[in-house]
Amino acid sequence: MAGLAFRILAVGACAAALYVTPASAEPREIQGIVVTNQNGQLTIKTPAGNQTYSLPADARIRSVSGPLGGQKETVPAASLLPGLPVVLDGDDAGGQFVIKDIEYKAKDYKTAAQIQAGVEETARRSDELRSAYSKMGEWDIRAEENIYFKSGSAVVSASDKQKLSALAGNAASMKGYVISVLGYADPTGNAAANQKLSDRRAQTVINYLKQSGKVLPGRVLGASAMGQMNIPVEKANSASMQGARKVTVRVLTSAAHLQN
Repeated sequence: MAGLAFRILAVGACAAALYVTPASAEPREIQGIVVTNQNGQLTIKTPAGNQTYSLPADARIRSVSGPLGGQKETVPAASLLPGLPVVLDGDDAGGQFVIKDIEYKAKDYKTAAQIQAGVEETARRSDELRSAYSKMGEWDIRAEENIYFKSGSAVVSASDKQKLSALAGNAASMKGYVISVLGYADPTGNAAANQKLSDRRAQTVINYLKQSGKVLPGRVLGASAMGQMNIPVEKANSASMQGARKVTVRVLTSAAHLQN
């Protein structure tokens, strides 16, 4: 009888121990690319999509370099730049992933820093241009080209690329020039789809101009998607439809010239 009572007590003690012992945290590793690092929140692009985690103040962040990753340097959270591939180590304590360690390759940081510098310079230049444009009066159209597209297409033909190159070369000789790009689509089909198509056409032209090497990329204004053109019913023939599928490119100058 005493033995039975002892066994019951032992089982009860074990059950109590299991009841009060917290579940062990499962270690996890997450690999991805930094999307944003703001206000103590880290958003990572993973194969499952973007995931946002709290970045604890005591998380250890290290830059890895050297043969076989043998050199590890502790770095600040500010080093987690957008575009940087990282490995997060942590656990699922409390059902939520808690970051303990973050590591990245030093060479990847160098690449991310170069990209970030370019993004910041482009943003700075864009802000500067917007400020300058707001102070300008009327614009003069100094040159203009219409680039036409096949139905449903946003591909620039070889002959039109030559036109764009000539226009870009002409623009580069003008003091204080900017280039505006307006995309259009014909009125057939869905209006929302036409809006997207006109934007794609304008963006294709913008990309070509910026990559031509003949104009300053910052002087090419952002795409303006004008959507479908309204064509009078009596003129809605194949020729007018073709004329509506276009991008209009204009070289503009103002009396308040920008500095070259």
